[in-house]
Amino acid sequence: MTSQMVTLRTPDLQWWLDHLDTAFAPDVSVDLFVGVLKRRSVKGPEAAAVATAQLFLRLIYAHPFSSIGDLVNHISSIGTKLSKAVPRELAVRNMARRVIGIIREEAENNGMGDLFQAALETGIPSGFSCSSEECR
Repeated sequence: MTSQMVTLRTPDLQWWLDHLDTAFAPDVSVDLFVGVLKRRSVKGPEAAAVATAQLFLRLIYAHPFSSIGDLVNHISSIGTKLSKAVPRELAVRNMARRVIGIIREEAENNGMGDLFQAALETGIPSGFSCSSEECR
C-alpha cells in the first residue's frame, strides 16, 4: 500500500481566488467566504476588499437578475451577511457599497436612474444602509 502525501493549506487570499476560479458555486461560496472571514484567514483591508470584490463579480455574473431592484437586493443582502461576519472590517462593507454605486452609475448612464432610486428606497434590507450619497 502506498501512502499519499496530503498538503494542508491555510485559506488566504490566493486560496480564495483559486476557489473562485475552480469551484465557485454561488450559495456555497458565500457561506465559505463567511467562514473564511470569521476565521480571519483573509488578513488586512486590501485583501478583504479584493476577495469581496471578486466574490461580487462572480455572484453578479452567475445570478440572472430580472430588475435593478433584484440586483440591489441581492448585493445588499450578501453585503449585510458578510459585514456581520466581520463587523470591524470596513473594507467588506465598503466594497458592497461601491458595487451598488457602480450599479447606480450604470443605471443612470442607461437612463434608468429612477428605477435605481426606487430600488434603493424600497429594496435595501434592514441592517444595510446605503443612501444615494454613500453609494456613489
